[in-house]
Amino acid sequence: MELQGRNGRVLAFPTMAFSALTSEQLRIIGESARPLPLALPTIERAGGSTRCTIAGVHLNPRSFPSSE
Repeated sequence: MELQGRNGRVLAFPTMAFSALTSEQLRIIGESARPLPLALPTIERAGGSTRCTIAGVHLNPRSFPSSE
């Protein structure tokens, strides 16, 4: 799953998938995003993936009144 943050793009995926990639594949991925392997053994065992653990928030930022 590709994510965009303040420090650029990140490609998040399970460590199992990360360990299956060749150095050439990692080089190519690194040209557009920082690879971010995540340890998700329980999620994967149940048939889930990285996408199952990340919620997308597509809202405009809001400001909240100060408590002063």
